[in-house]
Amino acid sequence: WYTNVSLTDGDYDIEVRGNDARDGMTTQTIPVKVDLYPPTGGIVIEDGRYAHNSTWVKIDVAANDTHEPIEMQMSRTPDFSQATWWPHYASETYGLLDEPEGNVTIFLRLRDAAGRISETYNDSIVIDTTPPEGVLLINEGAKYTNSTTVTLRWNATDLTGVVGMMASNDPDFEGAMWQDPMNAFSWAIGEEDGVHQVYLKIRDFVGWETVLTDDIILDRTPPAASLSIDQDAPFTTSMDVMLNITLYDENPISFKLVNLDDPWPDSWRTTGSTVDIPWTLSAGADGQRSVRMLVRDAAANEFIATDDIVLDTTPPEAVLILNDGDAFTKKHLASATLTASDATSGLSRMRISDSDDFSEASWQTVKDRFSWPLSAGDGTKTVFVQVRDVAGLITTIDASIILDSIRPEGTVS
Repeated sequence: WYTNVSLTDGDYDIEVRGNDARDGMTTQTIPVKVDLYPPTGGIVIEDGRYAHNSTWVKIDVAANDTHEPIEMQMSRTPDFSQATWWPHYASETYGLLDEPEGNVTIFLRLRDAAGRISETYNDSIVIDTTPPEGVLLINEGAKYTNSTTVTLRWNATDLTGVVGMMASNDPDFEGAMWQDPMNAFSWAIGEEDGVHQVYLKIRDFVGWETVLTDDIILDRTPPAASLSIDQDAPFTTSMDVMLNITLYDENPISFKLVNLDDPWPDSWRTTGSTVDIPWTLSAGADGQRSVRMLVRDAAANEFIATDDIVLDTTPPEAVLILNDGDAFTKKHLASATLTASDATSGLSRMRISDSDDFSEASWQTVKDRFSWPLSAGDGTKTVFVQVRDVAGLITTIDASIILDSIRPEGTVS
């Protein structure tokens, strides 16, 4: 015999009764399991988080079916090649083969006792086992600063992204607090001149941390420098002079030179600690000239040094008169009057000679009046005088007189 019965999924007992020829009745119960549909379920990796910092992951597998037992297969590929069936575990921690890095997808399918296989389920997670890598720069990588306020700029690469940071002047980050990442921000270093280290700790999405660091030299002391013109000479007779420069600073120094009232040049000069530089003073009438030097160290501290010198290109003016201008004298000792002046540097010395080569003359104090012995023998006598100013310029002058020391001779008739 047979019968057609429409049943849904579930467990049923079918009771069969039969009568024999003698009206004897027999009853038999037949258990029937109806399973028309494959199992359903799902997979969740690490409670649904976006990323994880280990290749060991917790996997939760949900499985539903009318009848147990249920088996499951998991695979890193959707074709489940080389995957085996094993009993269903609701939650378990698994180690991923090949220690993958990056996005990982795990595929799941279920099989019930009737051999029906579910659709394929999957979940993905980013495996990040590497701390962030990055660079921290203070003031864009500058070596020196003259301010305790600096700019920190950093960049980093990370699989899951940087989600937090903390900065500190202390390598132990004492008192530092986590905050949202900012790629550039102002920061205060210590007050004392010298090397300052700044530390930046960054943390990625899965908790890996990296410490970035950079250092900078704080220098708030202006550079020291000296400038002299012609070794501090008070006067010069030429516009072409020599600048004597000495620089004192622990850090590299650059400098600019300019004549007073001229604008600073655009370019900087560099040199060692001491140097002599040829220089041309500004044009114009005789008088004071000033040269300025702007000095800047590597931290941009600046200092201005100045030196002065008097330009004197005009020799002294002088007039020499013998015996108040007389044309003749009968005496061998002449009386000389010297009128001399110098407008810029002033008179310094004079010398007197019977010859214009002054070979035997010595420099002496300038005198307005003096006596001078005329050479032997009557005739024209010339006295030569040189007058020197403080700057060293010399004027040569002379005056003549006729010596007539012999009385005239004659008779009267």
